[in-house]
Amino acid sequence: MNLTFVNTTKTFQRSDGSLVGVRDFNLSVETNQFISLVGTSGCGKTTVVNLAAGIIDADQGKILYRNKEVKKQSGDRTVVFQNDAIFPWMTVAQNVGYAPQLKKMSKVSRQEIIDKYLTLVGLTKVADFYPKQLSGGMKKRVELARAYANNPLMLLMDEPFGSLDVFTRVKMQIQLLNLWELEQKTVLFVTHDIGEAIFLSDSVIVMSQPPGCVLQNIKIPFSRPRNHHIVRSDQFISLKYDIENLISSLDADDSQVNQT
Repeated sequence: MNLTFVNTTKTFQRSDGSLVGVRDFNLSVETNQFISLVGTSGCGKTTVVNLAAGIIDADQGKILYRNKEVKKQSGDRTVVFQNDAIFPWMTVAQNVGYAPQLKKMSKVSRQEIIDKYLTLVGLTKVADFYPKQLSGGMKKRVELARAYANNPLMLLMDEPFGSLDVFTRVKMQIQLLNLWELEQKTVLFVTHDIGEAIFLSDSVIVMSQPPGCVLQNIKIPFSRPRNHHIVRSDQFISLKYDIENLISSLDADDSQVNQT
């Protein structure tokens, strides 16, 4: 296993009382698997990503990464958030070359990495642009290129395309899959978009109502490589409908509880 959660519980202390993010959360992710987490708002999806990254610590249970307990952040687990995280004072090329520079790679090696990933995400023509000169989709492509330039073993992605319009979002999904096909990484991906989760993933993890745990692990039946034509297939539409109904039923159950 590449990443394993074992009976993991995380509670947040707030001024109005404690809030349990996840409780008895168990999940195993194989090397180079693409796993998506879906569920209602507040069910602990972001908490799972932050625990896996080592940004926060579990209160109970443990998280194992490559058979070692996660105690802190590490360069081999790169996080991509929803909000833009590229450096505004750096050019596109400088952003992509930031991690190789931290690793003290030679100038020639850094440039090879920059050129490689800018080519793969189609940004060679804007290599000398600053983030303020880029569209939202371009900024996300810079983040993907920078994440891959760091050469992590695992990508932890928390709603990375959530702020994009639907057309740009589809382009970014395809861009991510193309990169993943070329250089496979273990990916833990958070999204509210059920279609996005199905299209990208090997498995979709449906989380329970808060405090979150794994409600259902749904294996995705589509072979790879994939193109976006599958989203119009009866099988895709049926699977999306089933997952949406499952999550909707959780909301309904919670509503009934709140009314009693």
